[in-house]
Amino acid sequence: MIQRPLQGRSPFEGDRNHFHHRLHERFGKHAGLAIYLGLVAATSFTVAYNSDLAPTCLAVLTCAYLGLMLLTASPSTQNTPAKIARRD
Repeated sequence: MIQRPLQGRSPFEGDRNHFHHRLHERFGKHAGLAIYLGLVAATSFTVAYNSDLAPTCLAVLTCAYLGLMLLTASPSTQNTPAKIARRD
């Protein structure tokens, strides 16, 4: 929602740049779904079993999401050597 207005697009328009879409494109439909559900289910069940682990689960989930977002970033948004050279 933050990125769309910066690109001149409505934050209410649909697109295929959601986390689960990126996982599907990178890992395939079934593996992407397994990764997404595994992350959510593992942390949810852990916190339901022992609520004292909530901060740890939140940290693990945040790191996993950020890591997967970097891994699944489209080539047009990554800093390739050509893009870095053009900035100089």
